[in-house]
Amino acid sequence: MSNLLPEKQKKEFLRNYILRIIFFGGILFGMILIISVTILESFLFLVKSEMAILESNLSDLQKTEITTFEQNILLANRTNKKLEVLTLDTNSMSSTEVIDLVLAEKNEDILINNFSIDLGEQVITLKISGIANTREAFISFLDELEKHPLIQSVESPLSSLSSSINISYTIDIVINPKGNEAE
Repeated sequence: MSNLLPEKQKKEFLRNYILRIIFFGGILFGMILIISVTILESFLFLVKSEMAILESNLSDLQKTEITTFEQNILLANRTNKKLEVLTLDTNSMSSTEVIDLVLAEKNEDILINNFSIDLGEQVITLKISGIANTREAFISFLDELEKHPLIQSVESPLSSLSSSINISYTIDIVINPKGNEAE
């Protein structure tokens, strides 16, 4: 039927058809653009809010770490002052010297969690407990302690040697502050 139409009307139909395609294509493109911009803006808003939350958490964490670190330094300083005041005997070693004696023999695979000092008339008994990463590190620690001239004896339960890694241990160390001269 379009073949029967005059040439002028054919061109008019073709022009209207192209205008309708351009018009609806433009509307479709505009809608897609608006939807895309809206989605991207909401995504950008979410990212910015997540970044603000993360920055706030990081700031709080840094403040907490600094505060915790400062508290640990204060606690260590107070403990040092208390240890310096605590003397075991007038002719004996200070408590810091006893602790330093054991720490000097400790290797990096040994963690000391707890210690107590028991005062005797002639000897000092130091009880320590903690975790050793390996059996070899624990045995090496015991050997180094036994070699020290002020240490009279080192005792640890055999159960401490039952596992080969992450060994939970207790050690009783008898220290003679006068060394071998008392024996």
